[in-house]
Amino acid sequence: MTRDEAYDLLYKLAKGISEMFGKNCETVIHEVRDGEVWSIDIFNGHVSGRTGMTNQGIFGEKIDIEVFSKEKMLQDITNQLVIHPSGKMIKSSTFFLNGEDYQFALGINYDITLMSQMKGLLQDFTSCQGDLFSNISQDQTGEIHLENIFQSCLAMFNKPVEQMKKKERMAVVQLLKERNFFSLQKSVPYASKQLQVSKYTIYKYLNEIETPNQ
Repeated sequence: MTRDEAYDLLYKLAKGISEMFGKNCETVIHEVRDGEVWSIDIFNGHVSGRTGMTNQGIFGEKIDIEVFSKEKMLQDITNQLVIHPSGKMIKSSTFFLNGEDYQFALGINYDITLMSQMKGLLQDFTSCQGDLFSNISQDQTGEIHLENIFQSCLAMFNKPVEQMKKKERMAVVQLLKERNFFSLQKSVPYASKQLQVSKYTIYKYLNEIETPNQ
């Protein structure tokens, strides 16, 4: 591939990527010339504040030629975090393309500042201190509440109790236990009646659930 062919390829990629991913995606074509690294084309340069041909890097300083040494240009630099002097958070990748008479690199820099802020907002917004159903289960008693918990667990199996095998009945008991059903008064007699087994069997199921290896 000649220099012009390599440049044309990188230009199409840089232009297309910047258009596809929008205004927050900066693409830049670097070239090593006479011992210096120049950014010869920049799309959406407002991301890093660069315009036109420049030897300024993404950190705002002159690009270090050592980064573009032939040895280092054998390995692409991908998915790196950049804290820009402006405070922006940018995901940055650099892909190298070398030939006999050219050294190019394609830089892709995506401004994730807003996304990072939204991540924190979403985390705060979606975080909860506990499970309301479990708290209600701990605080309320009575047959109505027993029935509500039991029926909600039973509904997950979509099968009449009469058709359930031991394994399925144990699974119901395990769900009830996870919802603190057995912390309520008269829970064992209620469960035994609904599952059509003895109270002893309910206790046996609970014991097997708590000590599965025994």
